[in-house]
Amino acid sequence: MKRDMDLVRAILLAVEAKPSPEGLRIEELDVPHYPDSSERRKHLVMMAEAGFFVHEPSKSSTNPDRVITTQIFDLSWAGHEYLDAIRDPEIWKRTKEGTRKIGNSSFEFVIELAKAYAKNTLRDLGLPGF
Repeated sequence: MKRDMDLVRAILLAVEAKPSPEGLRIEELDVPHYPDSSERRKHLVMMAEAGFFVHEPSKSSTNPDRVITTQIFDLSWAGHEYLDAIRDPEIWKRTKEGTRKIGNSSFEFVIELAKAYAKNTLRDLGLPGF
């Protein structure tokens, strides 16, 4: 399965928007345009493994190394940092275009590219130091 970076962004926005600190299952997340719960679950597990959430994994009874799903409590510091870098729709659009041109969509590359576009935007606005 390929990662869908639009889905990653949508999940981060949905987790951030949840009102309660109680655990949240993927089925409870409001992720517009992504009705496939299997795809959402796989992305949620990958994102949890990448450290984007404060979460509690549910593991397979036959293979304890295999995470089936996870209950999300909040975004981690890394999750907040990543979301803040890609939150703005225009920055996100430019970032996706950049990743397509280069052929790299690793989390680290995406966040650095988004930060670069944000700095360029600030410089274009005439803010000192950018």
